[in-house]
Order: sequence, then C-alpha cells, then structure tokens
Amino acid sequence: MTNCKTARRKPVHKRKINKTRLVPRRAYTILEFCEAFRVSRPTVYKLFALDDPEKSELDSVVRGGRRLIPIESAEKWWQGKEAQS
Repeated sequence: MTNCKTARRKPVHKRKINKTRLVPRRAYTILEFCEAFRVSRPTVYKLFALDDPEKSELDSVVRGGRRLIPIESAEKWWQGKEAQS
C-alpha cells in the first residue's frame, strides 16, 4: 500500500523544470515564463486579462489542460516592455 503523502504530486510552483531539451521550444508553461522573464504568477495572470481578451497583453493557448504562452507572444510582450522603459 502506498502512503497518501508519497502518492501526491508536488504543487506546480515546486516542480523542477527539465533544462536539457532536445526539441526546440514553441511555447512556455506559466512556470517557465515566470522563470525566463522574472515575473510572478499573479502578474502573468493579470497579463492574460482572462475576463476581457481585448485588454490582454499576453496571448495564451490551452492544450491538454495546460495553459501555454507561445514564444512569439512572450517576445512581443518583452519588446513592448523594453520600449516603455
């Protein structure tokens, strides 16, 4: 019998990212985006503006129950952020 504590998955914010990718990345997970651009999870969700897509600063797609941020969208957001500074 397995122990209930050992059978649970780690919370998303405590999972490690596989940094040895052989296939080029086409989209970030939310955790990967947070680490790559040094922003917090709440900030990412504010950028999505899920209640009003017209105000969204960051595009995302849902695939297999996971919200992904396309690389192009992330780069476009970063370029706009640099232009504001």
